[in-house]
Amino acid sequence: MVKRGPKPKDYRTKSGELIEGLSKRSKKRKQKDGSYKATEFFAPVGLDAPSFGNDEATAIHRFRIWQAEQRGDEFNPTDIIGRDDMPDHVRHDIDHTQFIRDQHSRYLRNLILTDPQKAAIELDCEPLALLANVADLPKASDSITLAECFTLWQTKKKRISPEETRKAKKSWQDFSSIVKAETLADVGEASFERWVDAIYKPYEDDDGSPKTLRHHVNRVGSILRYVKTKKAIDVPNADRLIGYLGRLELPDLKQLDPDPISVEDFAALLEAGKGTKWETILTVMMNGCFYPADVRRLPIEAIKPNGSLIFAREKKNTVRVAVLWKRTQELLKAHIGDRKTGPVFRSTHGVAYSSYGLWEAFGVLRDKAKLPDTVKMNQIRDGAYTAAASGDDVTEKAMKILAGHKIGGDTDAYIKRNPKMVKTACEAIEAHYYPPVSEEKIGK
Repeated sequence: MVKRGPKPKDYRTKSGELIEGLSKRSKKRKQKDGSYKATEFFAPVGLDAPSFGNDEATAIHRFRIWQAEQRGDEFNPTDIIGRDDMPDHVRHDIDHTQFIRDQHSRYLRNLILTDPQKAAIELDCEPLALLANVADLPKASDSITLAECFTLWQTKKKRISPEETRKAKKSWQDFSSIVKAETLADVGEASFERWVDAIYKPYEDDDGSPKTLRHHVNRVGSILRYVKTKKAIDVPNADRLIGYLGRLELPDLKQLDPDPISVEDFAALLEAGKGTKWETILTVMMNGCFYPADVRRLPIEAIKPNGSLIFAREKKNTVRVAVLWKRTQELLKAHIGDRKTGPVFRSTHGVAYSSYGLWEAFGVLRDKAKLPDTVKMNQIRDGAYTAAASGDDVTEKAMKILAGHKIGGDTDAYIKRNPKMVKTACEAIEAHYYPPVSEEKIGK
């Protein structure tokens, strides 16, 4: 490696950790795209610094792999900063190992405090026996620590998405820092009320939403309920805190007015994306009444030979179904090609889009279509739902099924077997957003 000029500033994560050898290009400077790159000081002469994309967690993961390759080392998943990019089994093993280690450390601490002579024998440390003569040793506690509560929750066998893990961690860290307690048993009603005041304040000051407030409460409750099932000694402590949560009066969720995309704006986006994967993305989103997250996670296996689309929506584990238009089927067939598995839509890195990556790519398409920033991807979902509601013979049940809402009385298995339940709703959307074309032109 030879010096090529002034060394860019190494990147520091949001948590304050310095990543030596990685820098972020500023979007404000000319010809800079906000991507993460290997610091050019270390790059070979005559070669551009490798780029690792625009998403922080993904970029750091790719950088660590590249860094290991440069050293000739084997990549270790624990080198990843953050947990989001770890395979599920690796994350679970690390969590379980950490939990066992924390529990053992707690056992040894309690042993030293309750029976110093036995601890001296087990640890082969004779001076520990002298602690038996100390009258005011701290009181030992078998209650689980707040840090261990979150670690234990992460060992759940039910898959937890990286996004939900990150959000739960933030909510639990906020809870722990405000109650200022070491163990679950130490959390008193007064400290619990401090946390309640803190999470309600943004809402009461009109700076926070009722949905955010509910999420904080639900995540803390989820962790406490899991601890209750796994840590028998803390059942009374968990029950006590769950009871405190049950007394909270949570505000009603605001009913947001739908903001459907106009026919003209959608047509402009389609024209700007014509002949690219964006023509397919936009059409699938409109056909399926999709959120951006749905199109990011859409697997190839969800596209069925009979012209339907069926897959489980990850957030609420509800079934998404749609009857695909002819134009949608032909666009998907051309886009997927010979691929059999994996995400339908991939970024330039060959993997499923991150949330940020999809929004950023949509922004580029919107600029190409010469549309204002007020045009959002979510408006496509609102437009599809509104168009379906306006269609003739479209039932409320069909609209809810198409939108991925839970339907009382209908099991997921029944909906999967009957995707044509939403056929009229899909037809109503196509009639509203696509001008009539001849059969010869469809799919071209």
